[in-house]
Amino acid sequence: MKDNLKTLVMTVLALFCFTTLQSCNDDDDVTITPPSEVVNAFNAQYPDAVNPKWEMILTSYEVEFYFTGTATDWNIQLTNVEAEAFYTNSGKWIRTEFDVKNCMNDLNVIPVAVQATIAAQVKDNMNLVDDLKIIDWADKNDYYLLEVDAEPEDIQVMINREGGNIY
Repeated sequence: MKDNLKTLVMTVLALFCFTTLQSCNDDDDVTITPPSEVVNAFNAQYPDAVNPKWEMILTSYEVEFYFTGTATDWNIQLTNVEAEAFYTNSGKWIRTEFDVKNCMNDLNVIPVAVQATIAAQVKDNMNLVDDLKIIDWADKNDYYLLEVDAEPEDIQVMINREGGNIY
């Protein structure tokens, strides 16, 4: 009887762990089809976007894609970078985030002043740079968003095009 109870408990525990942990991966996002006005706004803004994938994030639509072209009010030329654009339900663009970590040495993408600010933030240990994005806002000033790997929590620093920190 004791062995049967032990086997039952172990089986239930194994099933619980299997079904619970199965849903913990990052690939469980549901891809959706947004309203046509949202898709049309995106296609007009990024006609050459590659592999767009849509999600609903709270009350806005997010589309992940690969971008090649001129970005932001700064007219930065980007080549095949990962990007995420956000739109309202009516198709109004909110912002786009361009992942430029792989462009760290490209002075056309990341100016010397910004590179100097990044180096100062990580004390010249570039391995601490967890992420670097250009945030292109519809109705705010654009900036670089630096994420520094710091224990116990990451640090995020907003940097303007001239290398100044934005708080």
